[in-house]
Amino acid sequence: MWGLPAFAQDSVKSSSITATLKSLNATADYEQAYRLGSEQMENMEGDPEFDFYFGMAALQSGHYPEAQFMFERLTALYPDNDRFRLEYARTLFNLQQYGAAREQFLIVLAREPPPAVKDNIARFLAALDEREHERQRRWRGYIGLGGGYDSNINNATDERFVGLFELPDSAQETESGYAALRTSFAYEHPVSQLNAAKMEFDSQHKHNFENSDFDLDSARLSASWKYSRSRRELEAGASYQHVLLDTEDYQRNTGAFMQWREQWNAHLLTFFYAGVFIKDSFANPLLNNYQPLTGLSLLVPRARLLHTLSVFAGTENPREQDAASLAKDFYSLGYRLSYKLSPTLTPYLGYSGFFADYKAENPVFGEVRDDKSSQFNAGGEWKLTHELSALAELSYTDNQSNLDLYDYTRWRGEFRIRWRF
Repeated sequence: MWGLPAFAQDSVKSSSITATLKSLNATADYEQAYRLGSEQMENMEGDPEFDFYFGMAALQSGHYPEAQFMFERLTALYPDNDRFRLEYARTLFNLQQYGAAREQFLIVLAREPPPAVKDNIARFLAALDEREHERQRRWRGYIGLGGGYDSNINNATDERFVGLFELPDSAQETESGYAALRTSFAYEHPVSQLNAAKMEFDSQHKHNFENSDFDLDSARLSASWKYSRSRRELEAGASYQHVLLDTEDYQRNTGAFMQWREQWNAHLLTFFYAGVFIKDSFANPLLNNYQPLTGLSLLVPRARLLHTLSVFAGTENPREQDAASLAKDFYSLGYRLSYKLSPTLTPYLGYSGFFADYKAENPVFGEVRDDKSSQFNAGGEWKLTHELSALAELSYTDNQSNLDLYDYTRWRGEFRIRWRF
């Protein structure tokens, strides 16, 4: 049974309200439908058609407790209606009540629903397996091993002469194949149902085959406190990062950060980030600076598509008096579109722009530096097993500056295998 049960309308007014709710749901105006339903709850609660359309509006707009109440009652009153039961299962899934959600999905599956419904249930059951697997683990992380080709490992110009200056080979574009290793480890210790202490360690290692002068190794350690509810997560902590260039100390970053994650509804997830960092350069004290940073990311899932939009802004303030020309404001914009082609294959396309406005005249070139960088990338992930994935990416970067020394382009292609645990 998939349709709404037949019932007698109490009045023309109730018929009009349910018709309006139905229309608003049909046009995906879920917030407006939710507000209308909330206003009419006292008078119309218990009407099956009202309960269904109000429950749908609550579910689609992220008001999961209200949706649970509606679909729980409908399922109890009409146990043979699989549509009610599926929406109830979806609501439980969003409330992270995974065991109860699985039970409801399996009841419908046992009744041999249409093939399209079976496929949809299978996707939810696979997601439930993954969520429950994640929840059971306090330790988690990944190891990624791969390699590729980089047309410009030192982000340098391809010009031999800049103005009257002849550049040494080390200041010119250098290409190389490379091997790369990435690791990430995280541990969470629950303190209560809502609070947890968290530690993370991640590292990146890149070895260039043609020239080891630009080999990079970095490691980052962070400790934080996390507060979680069904749709909200707040986290605050401190981090330390150490970077090596050709196995020599190059840079360290120490800072504090906070982030706020909010699931507004089924189609909008936001991340807000803010941090303050102290950068120390072992190679050049003029690069020592303070860096406040803030950003916002929006994730918008639509069927098999996932849109991700990110905006970041910050400033670098040198700590040395002689480094005034290195002070800058910067911001970045990013967009990525991924498409779940199948349960195991997800390709994506992306763009990011970085813009830096320096605050003082460069003492060598006699101009205030202004940089604009654009990067385009395309790639995908192929899940070989639950833990093992193959990833590939191709990217192109074009950095433009009013100072020719900092103009460069860069192609990079990489393939790697990643094991999650």
